[in-house]
Amino acid sequence: MSAMADAGAKEVVAQAPLVSAIIIFLDAERFIEEAIESVLAQTCGAWVLLLVDDGSSDAGTNIARRYAARHPDRMRYLEHPGHANRGMSAARNLGIANARGAYVAFLDADDVWLPQRLERHVDVLEREPDLSAVYGPSRYCSAGKPASATSDRAIASLTAMLRSASRGSTRSRPRPKRPTSHAGRPSA
Repeated sequence: MSAMADAGAKEVVAQAPLVSAIIIFLDAERFIEEAIESVLAQTCGAWVLLLVDDGSSDAGTNIARRYAARHPDRMRYLEHPGHANRGMSAARNLGIANARGAYVAFLDADDVWLPQRLERHVDVLEREPDLSAVYGPSRYCSAGKPASATSDRAIASLTAMLRSASRGSTRSRPRPKRPTSHAGRPSA
């Protein structure tokens, strides 16, 4: 992405991010930096990253705070009152409560995204407005080496579940409308 395109993406983020990415973490100092860097490497520039600390007692807290301070227009550090450990669900809910994007994307602190992950998922969601969720295959690694691939059976099961859920009204609130340019297309 060019410097000019990146500046444009930051302008969009300052107004209303397209994607609120959420990383929840608890004692993740070993992995969190790589997870954050994978969000920074996204080809889709219209995102904000919410770093939700679930009461870490290791250096993960300082790493997350440092990134949030270094990128205040793109990242926010969040924690429960008193730096409490309230569990994964409460941490995700804290992230969701602070999300301002049209879409929410979750990334575990010990995982990474490939650079086009957000771009590809947003493209599908924009082309198919009736979809409630998008997923893709996972590549499992151990110490940076591929371990195995997601099984076709698991993907087929998830596909069936998402199709079934999309037939019902699973959305709790409508998606916010994105600003449009004079041509009627969503602005970048």
